Amino acid sequence: MTLAAPLGLLLSLALTSAALAGANDVSPELRQRALDTCSGDAMRLCPCR
Repeated sequence: MTLAAPLGLLLSLALTSAALAGANDVSPELRQRALDTCSGDAMRLCPCR
């Protein structure tokens, strides 16, 4: 078993957590734009449908 996938997932979660920690300083318009931009990727990549 390779460690690349679990390490990649862990890195992604860490970066997402760090980004969300400062999300309270983001305007609602910018937050919505980020959600709109990323939601397609999240739906495509998330295995939890």
